[in-house]
Amino acid sequence: MQEIQIITNDLLTKKSRQELANNVIEQIEGGELNPLKIHVQVKAMEDFIKKILDSKVYKNCLISECDKNGKKFDFFGAEFMQKETGVKYDYDVCNDAIILHLQQQQEAIKEAIKERETFLKTIPAGGLETITEDGEVVTLYPPSKSSTTSIQVTFKS
Repeated sequence: MQEIQIITNDLLTKKSRQELANNVIEQIEGGELNPLKIHVQVKAMEDFIKKILDSKVYKNCLISECDKNGKKFDFFGAEFMQKETGVKYDYDVCNDAIILHLQQQQEAIKEAIKERETFLKTIPAGGLETITEDGEVVTLYPPSKSSTTSIQVTFKS
């Protein structure tokens, strides 16, 4: 079997990966590298890695290979450890009326919050005077809004 080397051995240490990243960023800042080209390349690597990590075949083969070495072992400069993650419990099978009632209350509260948030978004910037159940006059204001600028990349091929 021919071995495919995805990255060079010198990138297997945290320090060398950080140094390479710093080098690329410095070259971008210095105008030696085009940030658009680097971003497409990084996004392509990210997509490539996601496709491998999401593959059930890959996961099964990895677990099978790890089973041969035990629950915890070192290999190729890295520590491997098998453990259970993402444990989920299904309470629907418990036949418990109390948990069912609490879940229904939780859903009703989530829906009420969603409706109230929708209303609060419609309040004008100057505020809206309203009267509370206690008869107190209160000025409501719309929620503050913040965002982060990001760049979306869509591969054409």
